[in-house]
Amino acid sequence: MSRAAVSKLVLVTTAIALVALGASALVGCGLGGDPTTTTAASTGAATTATAPPATGATTTTAGGVSETTTTISSTDAPPTTQPAYTPPTGDPERAAIMDAQRAWMAAQGLPSDVVFVVDWLRVSQGWAYSQVQPESTDGANKYEGLDFLLQKSANGWTVTDVFGAEGDVDIGPNSIRDYFLARHPSAPPSLFP
Repeated sequence: MSRAAVSKLVLVTTAIALVALGASALVGCGLGGDPTTTTAASTGAATTATAPPATGATTTTAGGVSETTTTISSTDAPPTTQPAYTPPTGDPERAAIMDAQRAWMAAQGLPSDVVFVVDWLRVSQGWAYSQVQPESTDGANKYEGLDFLLQKSANGWTVTDVFGAEGDVDIGPNSIRDYFLARHPSAPPSLFP
């Protein structure tokens, strides 16, 4: 077997293994000229070791040459996880979260003309969690502390769950974190203290 044939065999074997692993494994592997497109070509015996093409892959055979091209779009990449962060005072996102909490209070018949003393606020992956102490704008009236779990949608922030409002169940030895995660398992654990 010539040196060129061995090189092609190694290239094809590598490409087949990567295709078998899935399209996301091919990103940046350098098998193609374009970082989002990978091409492997083979002739002769190398064509006998084939794997089914990955999603987005096309295989063509012409004149004894088999070529598999896999195109990877940005939607094929694995999701990135955003670390939890606290929007600073004055940030529009923080204001939107606080406004959603006020809207929830108004819907429950609770005082909504309040400011929130924020003990904890974290945002991650379209979720927010806050521990707040509502009080009147003049600071004269203080209300029961509340824990809010919110989700962001195209329409903005919406309160998904609240703990601390009258009538809540006793969570016993469990933490509020466990309480919310049991009810909303898709919420990122990094939101909670």
